[in-house]
Amino acid sequence: QTPLVCRIHIVACEIPATMPRLALVALLPALAHLVFGRRIADKRALAAHSVDDITVAARDAGKHALVTHDAGKRTFEAHNASEAPLLQFHIYRAGQSHWPSTTSDRQRSRNFANAGGVLRYIHNEVVGVKVVGSAKPPKCERKYDIDVIYRYKVTMRSTKEATEKYGRSHGFLPFVAMDKGKCTVPNCNEKYWLKYGYTPGCQDQNPKTSYYPDAVWYSFPGRCPGRTQDQSCNEEQESEDPGGACEPTFMGPTEPTGAWDCTYTYEPDGRIKLDDLVGIRKPYGSFRKFCEAGGIEFNGPHDSDNGVTLDFWKDYPSLEKNKGRIRAMLELFKKRYPNSPLLDDPGCGSDFVRPDYWPGE
Repeated sequence: QTPLVCRIHIVACEIPATMPRLALVALLPALAHLVFGRRIADKRALAAHSVDDITVAARDAGKHALVTHDAGKRTFEAHNASEAPLLQFHIYRAGQSHWPSTTSDRQRSRNFANAGGVLRYIHNEVVGVKVVGSAKPPKCERKYDIDVIYRYKVTMRSTKEATEKYGRSHGFLPFVAMDKGKCTVPNCNEKYWLKYGYTPGCQDQNPKTSYYPDAVWYSFPGRCPGRTQDQSCNEEQESEDPGGACEPTFMGPTEPTGAWDCTYTYEPDGRIKLDDLVGIRKPYGSFRKFCEAGGIEFNGPHDSDNGVTLDFWKDYPSLEKNKGRIRAMLELFKKRYPNSPLLDDPGCGSDFVRPDYWPGE
């Protein structure tokens, strides 16, 4: 067979005229991956060895460094990969149908929740007519026009430093609020990122006050977590504040290494309509039609259920009812996506034990 000769450095290929077109097409993805991967490797090698014009300020006994250029610019130089265990789990976020569920894992910082956490948020802040003024005529919209629960599959590997400090929480840092893509906790960099790397945060919700069992909130520091999503995050700014989302390759997401700037990836793994979950779609068609017909989805977490049309959200403080609501949500995801099995929560503390209210296999 005639060989296919490629010169990677100049990205040129000598393609034999005798090669069948189908064979060439089959080789193109692998060739592109090879070329792109080489470019990344060359770029990283150059960054690692071109230190003639920089000064390195060592931190943590020389383990981490902030690299300062002569021009006064500062870039982030990540730690080596860690040996922390690789975690895979599901996260959820309430949003609108037009919200980009297929966004890249390189997007800006966000807060997410597990199944109990996202339902607790919706129950408290999204559906109550005495909490959300727009959830009744004439507007008939839930808070922020939320109508969908998005699910994502996370792959995560914590940094060595975070695992050593927060080993009991599987290497998760403390949860931080992300407002429009920016960490709003004062001095995020000094408290967390420059000590332990850009590792996701985690916070258990107290069931005595949240009324939802095993509810968890997560924070994911994406690109430029010190800047809002309305602000730019160009190459220079990202080099100074890269976040923990691993840079994808031409062929898709990469496995997290546990380096300070590569602790997680996540990808879309399904979505369900809120109207389907609560039982509005079949009898009414949509929440708007339900609302315009005089229907009341829920009053509010601190109000009685008098006048509430639906049963789904009734009896807010009942731990058992909230277990049933979590189960109903997971069952609907399972029904819609039978080839995507439910993933256990890693838990912020002790190892997660799948509770009895979860759907069976």
